[in-house]
Amino acid sequence: MNSIPPYTFAILNDDAKNYFFMNHKNNLDEEVLKKLFISCCEAWDMSVSELVSNMKVRKTEYTNVRFLFCFLVKKKKLASSKRVAKFLSQNHTSCLNGVKKYQNFLDTDFKNEFSQALEKAEWNYQKRQLIKMY
Repeated sequence: MNSIPPYTFAILNDDAKNYFFMNHKNNLDEEVLKKLFISCCEAWDMSVSELVSNMKVRKTEYTNVRFLFCFLVKKKKLASSKRVAKFLSQNHTSCLNGVKKYQNFLDTDFKNEFSQALEKAEWNYQKRQLIKMY
């Protein structure tokens, strides 16, 4: 169901159209989330394989990257917390908590370190989006 001819699409009911768009959007989300995830890893100077192998570990160096990822997804409105949780193999409340924690870090004494990581991740993500265009 990758593509539907226009004449077929016109006769589909709303539920079928929504199903098609959600499945198509999820494929796009996956690529966008991967790019953003890699950008967040680079912002905290961590390899993607290292973070993926320690996804359930609660050490600060790993949680900071996950929190940044959740924060940026929420900020850019790229996906729901449920979708992000599935991507990270976490619970959706972990993603909501990550957004809250990262915002708290930006509002406290750690502002410089966390805002630099945020800017670096956004910059890396923008670079990846531009590379795809060309």
